[in-house]
Amino acid sequence: YLISGRSSKDLYPLMETPGALPKAIYVDDDNTEGPWDGSRKHPYQLVQDGVDNARSGDLIYIFNGHYIEPTIHIWYKQLSLIGENKYETIIECFKRVGYVNNVIFIHHSPYVKISGLTLQKSGNITWPWDESGIWFLNASNATITGNIIKDCNYGIHMYHEDNNIITD
Repeated sequence: YLISGRSSKDLYPLMETPGALPKAIYVDDDNTEGPWDGSRKHPYQLVQDGVDNARSGDLIYIFNGHYIEPTIHIWYKQLSLIGENKYETIIECFKRVGYVNNVIFIHHSPYVKISGLTLQKSGNITWPWDESGIWFLNASNATITGNIIKDCNYGIHMYHEDNNIITD
């Protein structure tokens, strides 16, 4: 468009550029041989790899399986973690001595969505008060639905949070 006497550059576009649109990233623990690019054909083997390679707004789809990983960290990203089936998509915390061992740690990441997962076995004796299935730190407006959290010191730990939805 043209604006008489002004620049025609749109300073407030209504859409992001095509490269910035949200995408689906896939994770499957059965993909042990690679390649791993997060596509449906070549999913990442680890959930953390999906998170690390995601941009804010992306959806990470986790196929049924048993994922044993150190704490999954989500830092400064608005993501959705969706499991295929909450009874068969299991994320278990690989405990490391001297570390806080939450299954998922969400830090300064608003509007995170987590559903369809079993989160289990957080904790160690170093910091028993901080080991949770999900630990939120300054990450409001989350939606946590249809998950199983078991064998954790705490199910969900929230610090400086508001406007969250948690349902079975």
